Amino acid sequence: MRYLLIAFVVFLSFTTGIAAQDGELNQNIPACTSEEATLATELITDVSEDFAQLGSRAEDINTQTEVQAALPGLIRDYDILQKHWWNEIYPQLPECSFALNWSLRVGRVLDDSLVTLSLVYITTNGTVPEAEINTMLKESLQERLIDLRDQQAAFEELAH
Repeated sequence: MRYLLIAFVVFLSFTTGIAAQDGELNQNIPACTSEEATLATELITDVSEDFAQLGSRAEDINTQTEVQAALPGLIRDYDILQKHWWNEIYPQLPECSFALNWSLRVGRVLDDSLVTLSLVYITTNGTVPEAEINTMLKESLQERLIDLRDQQAAFEELAH
């Protein structure tokens, strides 16, 4: 459990830098209408509830043995949630400042959670994740890199 708490604090520290970047982004992206803000809030809330359920499962882990047994399943479930966010939810969000700012925060937390759990796995087991998880993480990273390039291009287009 101690490893999970440390990991959680580490990934939260990374998300604080996002707020400083919002000022530049907001200057050229339109504000959300009330309907767009409502849609974004509903979509983000649904994923946040799923994220909280995964967090509750992680909180129930108390011993080193439980960590080693539970991490592969948690990593798989975080990967599923992360892919669901980027592939199914994110494309539904309106292109307005509130939705874009919060969607990036949520996506960043999901991405960082997956990376953090993988690092916890390596730390607690002394090895890289089992082959199936390793392949899953590699594919997820490749997909995210492509998504990030696409998002950057879309933001640049919106900002100009």
